[in-house]
Amino acid sequence: MYAKIFAQIFDSSLAEDYVTRHIFMDLIVLADPEGQLDMTYEAIARRTNVPLEIVQESIHKLCKPDVNSRVKRERGKRLVPLDAERSWGWQIVNYKMYRSLKNQITRREYMRLYMQKRRAEEVARVNTSKTSKQNVSIRSKQKKEAYEEEKVQQTYVEPGKKPPVPTCPITEVLGWWNIVAAKLGLATVRVKGFAESRKKKLRQRWQEWGETDEERIATFETVLKKIGESDFLRGKEKGNWRIDFAFLIENDHNWQKVHRGGFGEGEGKQWTI
Repeated sequence: MYAKIFAQIFDSSLAEDYVTRHIFMDLIVLADPEGQLDMTYEAIARRTNVPLEIVQESIHKLCKPDVNSRVKRERGKRLVPLDAERSWGWQIVNYKMYRSLKNQITRREYMRLYMQKRRAEEVARVNTSKTSKQNVSIRSKQKKEAYEEEKVQQTYVEPGKKPPVPTCPITEVLGWWNIVAAKLGLATVRVKGFAESRKKKLRQRWQEWGETDEERIATFETVLKKIGESDFLRGKEKGNWRIDFAFLIENDHNWQKVHRGGFGEGEGKQWTI
């Protein structure tokens, strides 16, 4: 606990008198938080298990001026009496310096361990992130291949037959909506479940959003941006009403009004997905 103090003492003017040095180190341990030793010679002898005569002689030496001391306070004395009327009880002169040194060592050790822990956590986070990105990349590739295969099947039309109705990627659309809702602080309007009746409405809106998947995705992206630019739709105006996915896909009127910015713009202007 006081290793640095002890190392300093070994190089001090007490170094040659190992008995007095040893007693002084014991006194530092016995002192209260203010560096006071409100104890008799006998009490110190009992606590340290050192003969009374040695304790008395050492304390007497520590109360003498020392011209070779590093600290010149009290003319180099290590101890001064607490009360001139008593023959016992002392104040360690430089105790605050010792305590400060101890606190600095403790703080440095704490910061060393703290930074060591943070570095380990950062390494673990980076490794986890790399693994997650690899897994996402694999899943994205598989998903893209499945989508491309489905798209080819949908676009092929046998002679004399009508082209198929475009298939709406319901899971992807809802996932996109939930991500944007979270960014906008609309956690309460995130979609958790979806009834078949609403799936039907979403398929109808999907057809209305464009002739190709690229056009439909672009339309939906514009709708989400307009929501981000509207204080009213985000519940920032009087009444605190906020848009939800059911309102958006309820009919062609609702999404078209959002798409053309019919609900106004506010602090969210130029908001990006």
